Amino acid sequence: MRLPSFIPRATKISREDMENATFNDRILKLDIPMKVFAVIVAVIVASALLMSSVSRSSVVTIGELILGILFFGMIVLLFVAEFISNTMVVMVDGKVAEIMSRKGGKAEGGLIFWAVLIFLWFLGLFLKDRGNDSSMHPFFAYVLVFILRQLYRCTVKPLGTFIAIWLRYKRCSQQVPSNFFREVNLFSDDPSGEGAIGVTIPVYSYCCNDQYYAVMIKDKEYLSDLRGEQPEFYADPKHPDRFFLYSYFKVDTLQAWNAMRSLLLIALFTSPYIIAFIKHIIK
Repeated sequence: MRLPSFIPRATKISREDMENATFNDRILKLDIPMKVFAVIVAVIVASALLMSSVSRSSVVTIGELILGILFFGMIVLLFVAEFISNTMVVMVDGKVAEIMSRKGGKAEGGLIFWAVLIFLWFLGLFLKDRGNDSSMHPFFAYVLVFILRQLYRCTVKPLGTFIAIWLRYKRCSQQVPSNFFREVNLFSDDPSGEGAIGVTIPVYSYCCNDQYYAVMIKDKEYLSDLRGEQPEFYADPKHPDRFFLYSYFKVDTLQAWNAMRSLLLIALFTSPYIIAFIKHIIK
């Protein structure tokens, strides 16, 4: 099983693919009806109302646990559904090559998330004015999901990328012969009606230990810097699918340092609570 990586790896291809390749390139889009979003939001609101009305005690019942799982599960499902509805996936030979916005560029989401966030906030204030002390708990739980998501994107992901690039640089010591293999050209209709969105991805190949590998280069800034030159690939002799390209894998030391500092601060402030929780479990 191939584990996910913070930075891309090459795909193994045969000599026959190099000489007589047939390609299956396409764009996938999944249109999620608004009824689905309405049902998800309705379940979130209903579970939030139930969570706010449940009397708080030191003992968590099975019903409260199921309610909490349902609430958090619907929040995650809302994230996923909104992301999918605003995203198109570029498939190359049956594999995901790129995930991008239907309007072009990086895939993003957020409108429905912020709408539900604001609604839960007003709902919590409304119920709190009527003497419900636990009315803001669903709002804080909803925010917690967002915070955990942002913490990953701002701490774990950049730090993991920095470490992955550094390891690739150290291990990829063998320069390998490379060639231009092919180009992926796909077009998708713009939902705003302003024309078609083009997807162009050059694919290069290199050979290491008598085995061919293909690499899709998606960084337009890097491609413009090449100015028609052939990229110089370096591969790891022990793991040839791991390659390195100078200037393609960019190292943002400031971002990595900020990520590490944030993780240390989080660990510092949460360690007393974690230690207390562990002691409570041991007892």
